[in-house]
Amino acid sequence: MRRIILITIIVIIICMLFACSENNVVTVEQANFNRLIEQIDEIERLTAEYSEGNVFSNTLIYIRGKRYNDIYWNTLAGASDTEFEDYVLSNQELESSAIRDIKQIVIPSTRDIVDFVHTVGTMNMALNGQASSDLGGFAGDITQLVRDIKNTQGDFDMIYNAAAAQFGQPGGFDYADVFANIDAVNMVANYNNNSRVFSIILKDYYNNLTHTSRIEQYLYNEFGGTVFTLEELRDIVHQRVIDNLYIKVLFAKDNLSMVKYYDHIKACCYVYADYLLQGK
Repeated sequence: MRRIILITIIVIIICMLFACSENNVVTVEQANFNRLIEQIDEIERLTAEYSEGNVFSNTLIYIRGKRYNDIYWNTLAGASDTEFEDYVLSNQELESSAIRDIKQIVIPSTRDIVDFVHTVGTMNMALNGQASSDLGGFAGDITQLVRDIKNTQGDFDMIYNAAAAQFGQPGGFDYADVFANIDAVNMVANYNNNSRVFSIILKDYYNNLTHTSRIEQYLYNEFGGTVFTLEELRDIVHQRVIDNLYIKVLFAKDNLSMVKYYDHIKACCYVYADYLLQGK
């Protein structure tokens, strides 16, 4: 009897330790996220002190400007102000300039890994219209997916299977990028509806996020509805990519003929649409 009681006590202790361990993991993720919000809030405060411009867009430009700063980004989304960068370095108290170097963050509510600066960059582009939003978001990443499978030969099914196998893989159009694009569009829609600062939008969006709500919001905000057949969404995504002037320029810059690689582009668009309706 004593042995049974002892075993029971040990099992209870192990379960309690395991539960504490799980809670600590979540606490660390939430603490890191809370720290990020505080740092963004400081950038917003410094932005407001520095100039009378739009705090929301200027904050995005600052965060994005270190990684994404070529002629395309600077022309379509705005160049980072080097004097403001120095102002942040001189006046920050929370080492907030470090958020420009963040590779990925873990979202506490979903445990998804998201490319943070990619999210900010896509948001920055999205403020300037659909075409630039698509370039900085899903269409630009579909271009990357096409590059990754451009050497695949065969019929359409073979090309589609190659794209499906590559989709979500690290180093290409991975899930951190997928979520970045989706979340960016959703948060810009939130901004357009409420005109709140980035730190508040980011906090509210991620603290209440589920995978289902993320996709439903995105379908509505990006494509104008929540109910599509697979064929409908595939066609919409494909048409958005091949009609985008910026994407045409991007393919030309990479010496990729949109005629020669038509099936590759179509297959990559289909894979993305399939993910949105069917999940990973």
